[in-house]
Amino acid sequence: MGSFPKLFEPGRIGNVELRNRIIMPAMGNHWAEDGYIVQKQIDYYVERARGGVGLVTTEACCVHLPEGKMFEQTSVDDDKYIPGLGKLAEAVKKNGAKISIQLGHAGAAATLKLTGGLMSVGPSAVRRSGYEQVRALTVTEIKETRDYFIEAATRAQKAGFDAIELHAAHHYLLAQFHSPAWNERNDEYGGNIRNRARLTMEIVDGIKNRLPEMPVICRFNGTEYGTEEFFGTPGLTLEDALEIARLAETSGADAVHISAYGWGTEKTRNIPTSAGALLHIAEAIKKAVSVPVIAVGRLLPEVGEAALREGKADFAAIGRGLLADPYLPQKLLADDVEGIAPCITCYQCMGEPRMNICSVNARSGEEGKYPHPMPKAPRSKKVIVIGGGPGGMEAARVAALRGYKVTLYEKEEELGGKLLVADKPSSKENIGLLKPYLKRQLEKAMVKVELGHEATVEWVLAQHAEVVIVAIGAKPTRPNIKGLEKACVVDALELLAGKAEAGNKVVIIGGEMVGCEVADGLSELGGKEITIVRRGTGLMTETRVPRLRYILLHNLESRGVKFELGVTYKEANENGLVIKDREGNEKLLEADTIVLAAGAQPDTRLLDELKGKIPEVFSVGDAIEPRQILHAIHEGFKVAYSL
Repeated sequence: MGSFPKLFEPGRIGNVELRNRIIMPAMGNHWAEDGYIVQKQIDYYVERARGGVGLVTTEACCVHLPEGKMFEQTSVDDDKYIPGLGKLAEAVKKNGAKISIQLGHAGAAATLKLTGGLMSVGPSAVRRSGYEQVRALTVTEIKETRDYFIEAATRAQKAGFDAIELHAAHHYLLAQFHSPAWNERNDEYGGNIRNRARLTMEIVDGIKNRLPEMPVICRFNGTEYGTEEFFGTPGLTLEDALEIARLAETSGADAVHISAYGWGTEKTRNIPTSAGALLHIAEAIKKAVSVPVIAVGRLLPEVGEAALREGKADFAAIGRGLLADPYLPQKLLADDVEGIAPCITCYQCMGEPRMNICSVNARSGEEGKYPHPMPKAPRSKKVIVIGGGPGGMEAARVAALRGYKVTLYEKEEELGGKLLVADKPSSKENIGLLKPYLKRQLEKAMVKVELGHEATVEWVLAQHAEVVIVAIGAKPTRPNIKGLEKACVVDALELLAGKAEAGNKVVIIGGEMVGCEVADGLSELGGKEITIVRRGTGLMTETRVPRLRYILLHNLESRGVKFELGVTYKEANENGLVIKDREGNEKLLEADTIVLAAGAQPDTRLLDELKGKIPEVFSVGDAIEPRQILHAIHEGFKVAYSL
């Protein structure tokens, strides 16, 4: 058990014995086809079972189509889905883990697009910001919904699942019944918390009466955050959650799984960036019940171990950490903590259209396509990687693991590339975990690293390499603005790196992620007048994670950052930047510092000159097109894997 004896202590939920106390919680993957399980999902869950978790939990499975549809999810509302679910359950159990199915109903979180035009349903007929109009369920319909859950649980038992988890958390139907922000009823399903929790408890009781040997886990919110800000109404409190926990135990639940949910600027409470951020809630509930308590919320191994040791919880649910590294449990058991790929809380796994994609793990969701362990190449080749950013480091790591002789050349005196500044914006400090991890993996794979070496075409050709992977990144775009050389101009990345400073009147040219993050950091300091300008009419239009855009823009607006969008640049001078605004008015934006965050262009010179002169030459990351860490890592992995 090494350094984590509590995490690897056998555990029990109901009559089910688990090999350890690490649980993979439900994470929606959106991969099901017409509700049916597909092989991609089986590969994904089996990978985590092989990795050593005690219990695998499926994504939320829909108990009633179409009104209950949360997303393009697995369904369990008809017997026709049992064979596919059975195949999944059997595959996971063959690989040493137990498997739980999560059952859920969207309620007000459904959309007309998902339901085929049917209005979403909920406890009350409300219209909340960010949601569509809701129709209130009648008492008869509530009883029918209870039966949908019970029938779904029966199908899950037939499919061979070891346990049932009720999704009464986040912003879905059962959680809506619990929450005063959604539930305005004045009958037996509304009012006090016992009434608001009645439907959940009827489901727990109904499943246990129908399937007395089947363990039931009740997952619910310990607190709701941001309801006053986003909805203008109070939400679920910890006191409410304590009563839900007691009611769940009385109704027959075999364990409780404590989550939380937030709206608005509190949205990141759902997946916190700070380790153990929700542990205080689990600890409070642990004192109120005698059934096992499952904690969640960035439970890094040492945090989870301490929580179990100190009696704050009985099981540790690790979600995004298992996306980043499915073999996390195995590595913990071997005391190889430094070998665990870190979750960097970038939230790319929550972006549309592809969920559960992971910036640091290119295999997440493609386990069948890229088997583990990595296959060795039929013969070794001499491989040169040029550029030590995330794409280059990943390409070098994977190529070396495949058996190639790899040398990585970086022109700077330090590896990292954009990683050297990516963790500077507020709330992005966890990105800083990636660079030391990749450096350790290069050492472990025996990649030769040459720093302070800028590769030229002539030098590369003289190395007689069979494969060259170009990962030299991109060059900042310098806008063609008259007089820019007369102004005090700094590059956004130099500012983030601490190599430049900004004055008290700042104009930022560029309104995508980098420009807004610079404005966020500067506005946090206070005492500065900041204006973001761009030719386009929107801000952060390229981000695939809406929650990040909302929070960042809210921060900027609340701190008085000004925006000038849809502008034409006229000229820059020692006094600032002259623009023509969207109404056609010409004006001077006073600035003692102009920050350039207008994007970047791929540096293709080296690649272009090497083509046709090297047997195999590839480009990855920003050298193809300036994008995010995810793209660099994935391209580096896939190029090296395919050699």
